[in-house]
Amino acid sequence: TLASADAEATPSSWITVQTVISVWIKVQTVISTLIEIKAMIGRMRRPPSKLVERLVSVSEEVLRPDQALRLEDIAALIGSARATLYYHFSGRDDLVAFLLEENLRVAAETIELAVTTTRPPVVQLRSAITALVGFLGGQPGVCAGLLSFAGATGRLGTLMAAKDAKLA
Repeated sequence: TLASADAEATPSSWITVQTVISVWIKVQTVISTLIEIKAMIGRMRRPPSKLVERLVSVSEEVLRPDQALRLEDIAALIGSARATLYYHFSGRDDLVAFLLEENLRVAAETIELAVTTTRPPVVQLRSAITALVGFLGGQPGVCAGLLSFAGATGRLGTLMAAKDAKLA
C-alpha cells in the first residue's frame, strides 16, 4: 500500500489519501459521463475564449447543486445576451456539461504540472493528490457540482463501488 511505501505516512494522512483517491475515481467517472453527454447534446461550436473566461468565472455559482439557474440567469451573471448562450449551447444541461468539462481540464492540467517524472513515485503521488485537493478545495462549488452531477446521472453508486474496489 501507499502507506507502507512511505515511511512518513500517518494514519490521518492515509485517510486523506483514501478520500482523495475516492474523489479522483469520481472525477474520472464524471469525465466519461461528460463525454457521453457531450456526444448526445452536440454543442454547436466552442464559444470564443472571452466568453469561456466569463462562464468559467461564474462556475462556482452555476454548478452549485442548490442553484437551478436558467440560461437567461447565467447570461445576466456574465453580462451577455441570452441569444449568445443559446447560439453556443442547446440548453442549461449543455452549458453545465461544458463548465464541468472546462473545470476538469484545468484540474487535469494542475495535476500534470505538479507531477514530474524525475521524482520517486510516492512523491509524485503526494504531489498529484496535493494538487487535486488544492484545486477541489479552492473551488467547492465546482466540487459539489461534480458530485451532484454524478448523483443526478445515477452514477454515484457505481463511483462508490469503484472506490471501494480500488481501496480493497
